[in-house]
Amino acid sequence: MTNQSNRITVIGGGIVGMSCAHALQSEGFSVEVVDAGTAEDKCSYGNAGAISAGSVAPLAMPGTLRKVPGMLADPTGPLFVRPTYALKAAPWLWRFARAARPRKVQAIAVALNSLLGPAVQTSLELAQACGAAHLIRRTGQLHLYPDAAALNADHASWQLRRQMGVSLEVIGPEDIHALEPAVGDQYRTGVFMPDEGMVIDPWGLRTALADDFLQRGGRIIAGHVDGFSFGPDGPDRLLLDGEAHPVDQVIIAAGAWSGRLAAALGHRVPLESQRGYHVSLMNPEIQLQRPVVAADRKCFITPLDGSLRIAGTVEFAGLEAAPDYRRARHLLGHGSRLLPGMRTDTYTEWMGHRPCLPDSLPIIGRTHKHRNVFFAFGHGHLGLTGAAVTARQIAHLVAGRDSTVDLAPFRIDRF
Repeated sequence: MTNQSNRITVIGGGIVGMSCAHALQSEGFSVEVVDAGTAEDKCSYGNAGAISAGSVAPLAMPGTLRKVPGMLADPTGPLFVRPTYALKAAPWLWRFARAARPRKVQAIAVALNSLLGPAVQTSLELAQACGAAHLIRRTGQLHLYPDAAALNADHASWQLRRQMGVSLEVIGPEDIHALEPAVGDQYRTGVFMPDEGMVIDPWGLRTALADDFLQRGGRIIAGHVDGFSFGPDGPDRLLLDGEAHPVDQVIIAAGAWSGRLAAALGHRVPLESQRGYHVSLMNPEIQLQRPVVAADRKCFITPLDGSLRIAGTVEFAGLEAAPDYRRARHLLGHGSRLLPGMRTDTYTEWMGHRPCLPDSLPIIGRTHKHRNVFFAFGHGHLGLTGAAVTARQIAHLVAGRDSTVDLAPFRIDRF
């Protein structure tokens, strides 16, 4: 039985889109998902597996810009802008710099905290609904630095987390090795965040959601949305691989490709791909209990089901350029410095597109331009973290209820 006769069409079958589809179906709606590409194209496949509810500090912090030249000068560093893409990235980077103003940073942190605070519990509830609760673990996160000076360089971010009520503890070598004996002596201090979670198989969670969605009568359509035709309330047809496909209500949740769809709906948003890489080690011969972050190199090392994944880096090169897997292989060196006993001879490589907005806030909600369109994209480095909580808010909105989070900071027309 459905509580609405009209159909909800979710564009995007990654973790955010599939979470929205599952949540809407649970509300009694008839839901279909339009999904382009393969599993490997999605950040849902290759992310670090962390549920980082305490990641309320935006990427752009006061002082961030002073660090950028050093990052760009380091070929193995966490940030790289391909020279051929520099002019294209410049407007986004200018907006990013403006987002680092102290008053703006405080407002962003408040908004992120309101959205992400319940992320671990909400993710667990969503996983339980599709029979995948075993994939979610409450393990905490360990962020490590070589010395106190390196930790102090990130003081503003940690202080902001404290202000938002995030539980964290600064620890030294003895506590580090008690938590993770495989960590080497080069990392002498760090921060333990006990309330964070992880997913031991990120794509497995997305697959479980999709399977349950299909079993309950949902439909997944493989295809690429080329555009829309419009009726009085908004889009009434998708142009799906050149063919007209009727729709009633539409959710845009297509990750880094959402900007093109938003533009077709009359919204220009500064969405950029911060291309991320990973290597997954098949036989690391060490064990970790939780995500461990080499904070000075901005990379996560996570024990997944059957592998150890090292994920990180930011590359600006757009949606079309081929991967540069040297970026992935740099992660092996960072991981070996943190975990000197790790075996690195057998691994796979991956690159994916993080959908990033310059103020680190996703776009969640409806648009004043069209009565039948909702947005759920732009989660940046926090797509897995934000998927379940975003889906809950979208389900409230589509069902005509008030959202449980103030969505004004996440509106699409804020830029």
